[in-house]
Amino acid sequence: MRRSFLVLLAASFAAGPAFSQPSPDPLYQKKYFAGESCLRCHSQIRERGAGPDTAAAGPEALYDPQAYDVIIVGGGLSGLASAYYLRGLKVLVLDKEDAVGGKARSQRWGDKAYGVAADFMVTPYWKPIADLLKDLKIESFTLPRPTNAFMTPDGREIADPLTAGLPRLAATPRDRQRLARMVKDLTAFDAEPVLGNMPPVPLKLPGRGVKLDEVGFKAYMRRNYGPAAIPGFPDFADRYALSLSGAADVSALYGLSMISTDFTDATNITWDGGTGVLAEKLAAAVGPGNLRTRALVTAVRPDGSVEYYRGRRRRIARAKAVVMTVPSFVAAKLLSGMPPWKTRALAAVRYSAYAKAIIALDKPFDLGAFDLWSMRKTVFSDLVDERWGRPEAPAAAPGAPVKLVDAYIPLGGDDGRRYLLQVSDQELAGRVAKDFLSLFPKISPGDIHGIRIIRWGHAMPVDYPGYLTRIRPQVERPVGRIFFAGVDTQMPCIEGAISSGYFAARQVRDYLARGQAGR
Repeated sequence: MRRSFLVLLAASFAAGPAFSQPSPDPLYQKKYFAGESCLRCHSQIRERGAGPDTAAAGPEALYDPQAYDVIIVGGGLSGLASAYYLRGLKVLVLDKEDAVGGKARSQRWGDKAYGVAADFMVTPYWKPIADLLKDLKIESFTLPRPTNAFMTPDGREIADPLTAGLPRLAATPRDRQRLARMVKDLTAFDAEPVLGNMPPVPLKLPGRGVKLDEVGFKAYMRRNYGPAAIPGFPDFADRYALSLSGAADVSALYGLSMISTDFTDATNITWDGGTGVLAEKLAAAVGPGNLRTRALVTAVRPDGSVEYYRGRRRRIARAKAVVMTVPSFVAAKLLSGMPPWKTRALAAVRYSAYAKAIIALDKPFDLGAFDLWSMRKTVFSDLVDERWGRPEAPAAAPGAPVKLVDAYIPLGGDDGRRYLLQVSDQELAGRVAKDFLSLFPKISPGDIHGIRIIRWGHAMPVDYPGYLTRIRPQVERPVGRIFFAGVDTQMPCIEGAISSGYFAARQVRDYLARGQAGR
C-alpha cells in the first residue's frame, strides 16, 4: 500500500484560441517524457480565471456526432480503470498528454525500461484488483527480500529494517521494548478487516478509524512509542512511506495504513518499467478508438457536454455521464454549476510535489535492496533498483547505459512546487549525483552515464487530519451526471487509483440504469 504515487492531471498538448497560448515548456522539448512541472497546468488551466471558459471569442466549435454514454476526463490509471470497468458502454477518454497513463507510464533509456513515477505495489489483497490483473494477463514479479534497507547516518546498510533488522535500530533496552510494542500494534492494525485493508476506503469508517483520522501521525507515534523508539523515527517517517508530505502533515489513520504493511510478511510486486505496464494493458483493453490524447479539456457542464481543444480547434462532445479523474483543483476550474458543498470540498484538497531522477550507470551496481532509504541528509529520500532480484541484461548497443537507479526527491507543498518551477535540470541532477557518490564511494563520477529529471508538481493529495473522514467523502460524491474518481477520492497509491475507477464505474452504471428505468 505504501509509496505508489498516483495523481492525474487534466488533459492535452496545445492551447486553443480561447485563452492565451503558453510559452513552450522547455521540459517538454526533450526526447523523453519529463512529467508535469506545473508550467502548462498553471498557464492553461489555473490562470484562466474562475469557472469554465466559454471560448466565445474562439472559432465555431466542432461537435462530435457520437452519442457517448460516458466521457472520462483524464487518462491516467484512474481514468483507464474507470473506462475498463465501463466496458460495454460507449466511452471516450480525454487526456492532455501525447499518451495515456499519467504517472503510470514507462519510458526507455537504451534497452532499459523505467517508470516515470511509481515502481511497485503490494501484492493485491482486494479481489477486484487481483481479478483485474488476472483478466488482463499481467505477469508480475514478486520482489525478493530484502525489499527495503536503511542507510544509516554512520554509513551502515540495514536490510529489512522494519522486520528482521529492526533490533539493530534500537539503542537501549527501553527502545527495544518500545519497538516490540510498536511492531505488535502495527501488525494488529494491518490485520484489522477494514482499517488494515485500505485502500479502498469505505464510505463510512469505523469509530476507531474516525478517531485516528483526527490525530496527526507524528504526534501519535511520539505519544505512543516515544521519540527514540526508532532513532528519529517520527522525523524519518517524513522521508519514508510519507516522504512526499511528512509525518506531521498527515493523519494517524493514513500513516498507519501506509506503514503497517511493512511490519508484516506482505509481498510487493513490480514489472519491467514500473506501473506503466498496468496502464498499457488497460489502454489496450479499453481500445485505442476510445482514447483521445493531446486533448485539452477546458469546460465540463452539468448537461454532460465537454469542451476541449485538440490542436487549435475547439470541440464539444456530449455524454449521459462524465467522470472527472483529474486533481480536484483542476476539476474546480473545469466544472460549472457545482453546489457550494462540492466547491468547498474540491478547494480543501492539498497537494505535495516531488521529482524523480533516473541515474544511468555505465557499470553494474548492486543497491543491496529493492528500495534503499537514506537516513543521511541527501536530496533524495530513497533509491530504487527496478531490476532487483532479476538478472541485469548487458547493454544492447554501444553507448547505452548498463544500469538504471531511481532516486525520489520529496519536495513538500507550495515551497516545493516553487522550487520545482525554478530549479534547472542541471542543478538538480548535480545535487543528486553529489549525494549518490557520497553514499557509494566505489562509484566514480565517470561511471555516471547521465541523469534524467522527471517533475511532478501536484504529485499526490495530502491526507491531513480529518481528510479521509470529512473531505474525501464529499470529493467522491457525484453531482447529477458528474462523477469523481482519482486518488483524491481514495488514497494516494496505485490501489487507490484503481479502486477509485472501480467505484466510479459502479456509480455510473447505477445512474444510467436508473435513467433507463425511468423512461
